[in-house]
Amino acid sequence: MVRPRLAIVAGIDPALDRSRNRGLVAGIGITLLALAGLATLSGADEARRSFNPREFATTILDTALEHGSDAPEVRGALVAMRSTIAHRPLDTKTRVAFSTAMLGVARTIDDLEVAAFHARLAARLTPVTVPVVRGSAIVLLNTGHSDESLALIRAMFGYDPGAASRLLALSEPLLLPNQVEQGVADAPEAWQAWARQLRQIGRAEEAGLWFERGLERWPEDLRLLVQVAEQTSKARDWEKLDDLLRGRTLPDEPGAALLYVHRARLHVQAGNLDDAASDLTTALRLASRSTSVHLRAGDTYMAMGAADEARRSWNRALFLLEQGQDDPRSRVLRRLARLEEAQGRHGTALRQWRAVLNLDPDDEEAQRRVTALAGSSP
Repeated sequence: MVRPRLAIVAGIDPALDRSRNRGLVAGIGITLLALAGLATLSGADEARRSFNPREFATTILDTALEHGSDAPEVRGALVAMRSTIAHRPLDTKTRVAFSTAMLGVARTIDDLEVAAFHARLAARLTPVTVPVVRGSAIVLLNTGHSDESLALIRAMFGYDPGAASRLLALSEPLLLPNQVEQGVADAPEAWQAWARQLRQIGRAEEAGLWFERGLERWPEDLRLLVQVAEQTSKARDWEKLDDLLRGRTLPDEPGAALLYVHRARLHVQAGNLDDAASDLTTALRLASRSTSVHLRAGDTYMAMGAADEARRSWNRALFLLEQGQDDPRSRVLRRLARLEEAQGRHGTALRQWRAVLNLDPDDEEAQRRVTALAGSSP
């Protein structure tokens, strides 16, 4: 009989047939091993050599699936695992593994509190070890201690904002909407990291709001200003961009390079081409090896009608891109192909469009242009 708590925590559907459930158990065992097995790397005493986290994890979860979480075999395996922790109380990774196993087979509130206790202690003993804190936060969240879990996530933003953002996104489905912000530290770096995470998982509108709210709280933070200016420029909201940059003295440092590009675009909109050219020169001097600066500068040069400068910037961006960066490479190649075709350089344009197809064979624009320029199907 599959216990409901095991099904919920371990991600096992009781309606699945036994063979499929076994596959899921194996996956859970591997996950638990990733937490507990790392503990075996830091010592060589006899007790450590005799403890096999994979076997304990598999025994606990598989036996619970077969016979129920209250089966003597399950409880015996948990007692044995707890005994190893008693011999190595500072082995926090194994302790987190034990708390995860307890969570997976819990049937009573007492079982859940045992899991929470060990998770809480592991995080207290090694408060800046990401795997331990991550495992502890997940256990605490699943045992009903969301405030403690959020406190761990919030603290993690202070030493690994990226990991904290990923953990918060993972935890979000189990949180109330008004709880999420409790997990984000009150610092611009934390707000930026969370906004970037939202954007990465396809929630661009929410990310934009976090960037804008962050800039309202920390108006002098350069990175937040760059992010808000970038999204405002992409929306072609020139009035808002002008309000954002008007009266600001931009610093002469690489981090401000994109701001000079965006201000140059405002100069173009106002017809001040000399000022635009000056700002672009400054941007390229400050960040001569930034692909995004060269890409945006090329766009602004095109808006100025300076095709040669645009081509030069885009080719420089193409040169700076590393192998494997197919999406940005395609974006640059499309720009170059359109420029060459507009200027009647059909042979060069054809080569650029074919290069786009090499990166993305399903690109419809490239397919159409190759067919039109070559006079046959690509």
